[in-house]
Amino acid sequence: GGFEPGELIILGARPSIGKTALALSMAKNIAKTGIPVQFISLETSIRKLTKRLIISDIKRDDIFSDNLFHSHEIDTDIEKLKKLPIYIDKGYDTSINGILNITLDSMRKKNINFVFIDYLQLVKFNNKAENRNLELSEITRSLKQFALRENMIVVALSQVSRKCDGRMPMLSDLRDSGAIEQDADKVIFLNRP
Repeated sequence: GGFEPGELIILGARPSIGKTALALSMAKNIAKTGIPVQFISLETSIRKLTKRLIISDIKRDDIFSDNLFHSHEIDTDIEKLKKLPIYIDKGYDTSINGILNITLDSMRKKNINFVFIDYLQLVKFNNKAENRNLELSEITRSLKQFALRENMIVVALSQVSRKCDGRMPMLSDLRDSGAIEQDADKVIFLNRP
């Protein structure tokens, strides 16, 4: 049924499986339909994410060569990308309030109603809780309430624990909190057997 306004979607996987690549691809495809999208990265530079967006559509043998970014084909792809309503923010303020404020500002100025947060375990809670699980519970609860209140879609990337290495991840494998699966409307796992 796709994603609905007011939903919190979790995209989970082990490191280096492709969470960010899938999220960028989703954001780009959503933006191609004319829906404004915000991508907040807490670990990857805007330059690197933009480069990944540019090369995501290229089907060339020399995708890893240095001359790739000096071809006419790339110039055309960059021009197409500039026209898409996709906004990448480097999450300088990694607190949940900072992230929600950036998103509210983008809602007003750019009319976004779809936000990706890369990734959940790097978000900080405003007040120190007694442990990280409680902090993450408050963070996911805040994201879910924000999605409902603002009638928007929030996709948060999440790491999964090591114990799922060699098997398909389960909800209990989401790292640092049992509250993630309680607050999420949908959980999507990536797995590379």
